[in-house]
Amino acid sequence: MNFFGEVSGAISIGFVSFNLTPERLNILVKNVMETSQSMSAKLGYNGSEHTKAMNRSF
Repeated sequence: MNFFGEVSGAISIGFVSFNLTPERLNILVKNVMETSQSMSAKLGYNGSEHTKAMNRSF
């Protein structure tokens, strides 16, 4: 998200599903969430209340 709280980008990952363990999935989700938060901060987003639900555990 950008300074105005608007979606302004996307992140995707690729992986081979036959060897995806629950532990590896959690690592990938964590990495994507951290990357998205870093990108949003660089775009000026400061994390309003309505997005805190995104920080839940999977």
